[in-house]
Amino acid sequence: MSNIIPFQFEKHSVRVVTDDNGEPLFVDKDICDALGYADHTNAMKQHCKGVVKRHPLQTPGGMQELRVLSEPDVFRLTIKSELPGAERFEAWVFEEVLPSIRKTGAYAMPGVEFALPAPLILFKSAKLAECLRRGMKAIPVTL
Repeated sequence: MSNIIPFQFEKHSVRVVTDDNGEPLFVDKDICDALGYADHTNAMKQHCKGVVKRHPLQTPGGMQELRVLSEPDVFRLTIKSELPGAERFEAWVFEEVLPSIRKTGAYAMPGVEFALPAPLILFKSAKLAECLRRGMKAIPVTL
């Protein structure tokens, strides 16, 4: 697994690591806080289908084994929630991110660019992968 990749959704910081296959794993507490869940353990029990995974991460309290969520479980937490934060996240994904990917093959935040290689691209597409192979610039997806 790789190092922490930080993302932002509104004012919330979300830590992401990648597994050995390059798939993103999201720190469960960060996601639940960003979506507005008060009890992240209960939220995961109610909505997530994946097996609980743990990943060692450095925290202010030292090295800890933190629970991480797969991308599908992040979406399950979002879609099954009526919390305002989850509704805003769902609206952003469904109304901005996914339509942009469908139309252009990528999601780009206005005015934000970085030099390749990209730290992590959450939403994959064949068109985006082709652009990256050609060395074209891409925009990171933030939560």
